[in-house]
Amino acid sequence: MDNREDTKSKSGGHRKGTARVLAAVSFVLIAFGLIVSFTSGGASIVPGFLAIVCGVLAYALGSNRLGPLAIALGVIVAFFGLAASQGLVPGLQATDHSYPENIPEQQSGEGN
Repeated sequence: MDNREDTKSKSGGHRKGTARVLAAVSFVLIAFGLIVSFTSGGASIVPGFLAIVCGVLAYALGSNRLGPLAIALGVIVAFFGLAASQGLVPGLQATDHSYPENIPEQQSGEGN
């Protein structure tokens, strides 16, 4: 009987450790998403989405404080990356609307 209880406690310890590692990975992805948004202004919602996924997994594995925090910050970073790519953040250029200065005339399908 004691061996079963011992294995359960060890398994719970591994789950908590894995949950903390996933939460830490989530925070690294959050920082990466912010850095990418500020430096390149690209449409970078991927780090935010991955941070949300890691946060959900961390919460499911037992990280009851860091998991929800990672999820909330991941959502914020995803929306910030989207806003930065659209030019809604002052000081950052919109990357989805950058067209070349000289747009060549488009040829129509009709015989001109």
